[in-house]
Amino acid sequence: LELQVLDMCDVNLLKSFMRIVLQLQLEKALVIYFRSVSYEL
Repeated sequence: LELQVLDMCDVNLLKSFMRIVLQLQLEKALVIYFRSVSYEL
């Protein structure tokens, strides 16, 4: 198994991918949170 050094392109791609994933997770968490809050009211 050879470890390859990531190009800047790959790093940027990975960063943008992680940002998208985190954003989706955050949106999901907010939706669930607001649902539970409105459910309690």
